[in-house]
Amino acid sequence: MRTIFILLFAVCAYNAHSQNAHQDLDNARIICEKGVVEINSMEGFGDYLETFDNLSCIQGNAHETNSTWFSWTCLSAGTLAFIIEPYDPTNDIDFIIYKKSLEGAEEVRCMASGTILNAKQNTFENCLGTTGLSSQSFDKIEMEGCEFVDDNFLKYLSMEADDQFYMVVNNFNSAEGMSILFEGTAELSKIEACKEARLDEAFSISSILPNPAEDYIQIAFQVSENREITTEVFSLSGNLVLREFTSVQPGSNHIKLNIENLPSASYILKVKSDEKSLLERFSKI
Repeated sequence: MRTIFILLFAVCAYNAHSQNAHQDLDNARIICEKGVVEINSMEGFGDYLETFDNLSCIQGNAHETNSTWFSWTCLSAGTLAFIIEPYDPTNDIDFIIYKKSLEGAEEVRCMASGTILNAKQNTFENCLGTTGLSSQSFDKIEMEGCEFVDDNFLKYLSMEADDQFYMVVNNFNSAEGMSILFEGTAELSKIEACKEARLDEAFSISSILPNPAEDYIQIAFQVSENREITTEVFSLSGNLVLREFTSVQPGSNHIKLNIENLPSASYILKVKSDEKSLLERFSKI
C-alpha cells in the first residue's frame, strides 16, 4: 500500500470542456447507499488531468484518460464489494481506491490489468470487461498487462465506521459508460449531498424469486412508461450466458426467466432499458 497526499496530485493540464460533473477528485460522486450507479459517459478527464505517482500496480506514472471519481463514508462496520459492468464488454476498465488518513490518502486497491499493446486480444481478453471487488478474490493489486492468474477482480474492502474512501475509475479504451453494483455488509453514510445521487426509483427491481433458484426466476420491477426491456444474465467472470427482450407497460411488471440449463453458480442479472440498467445477484442451484 502507498500513502499519498491528496492535495498534491500533480495537475498537468486544464480542460475547459469537462464532459461530466464527477470527473475530478474535488467533485467526486458521493455513494450514499448500496445498489446500482449508472455512468452514461466517461468522455474526458474533467477540468484537470490528474496524474498518480508510485502506484503499486503500474510501473512509472499514470494519468486519467476517460474517468469518473467516487467517494463514500462507512456508517457501520462491514464489507464492501462492487461489480463494474462496462457498456462495451471489450473495454479495459482500471480503478484505484484510496482510504483517507491523517497523512492524506493511502492506496488500498489498485487494478491495472487489461490491454497489452501490440498483442492479440485473445491473449488478454480475460482482463477486459467486468471488474471490481469480490469476496472470492484475495489479491489487492493486479499489475498492468494480463497475467495468467489475473481474473480482473480484487479483494473486497473491510471497513470501520467513519472510514472514508475515494475511487477513480478509468476507461482505457473509450468514452463508453458503465454500471456499478455496490454490495456487502457495511452501511454507507447518508449525508445531505446524497440527495443528488439517489437512484431513479421510476425504474427499479422489486424482487427476484426464488433466490436461490433451480429452474426459473421471476423478476418483479417497476417502470414509469412503455419500454423495451433487455434482460441479461452474466457469469461472475463477465460472460453473457442468457439474453431476452420484452415489451412492458407502466407500473408493476414481471418477467419469468428460464435458467434450467445454466450450471449451478452465482450470476449477475442485468435489466436494462434505453435510459438505465439495473444489476442484481442471484444463485442457481
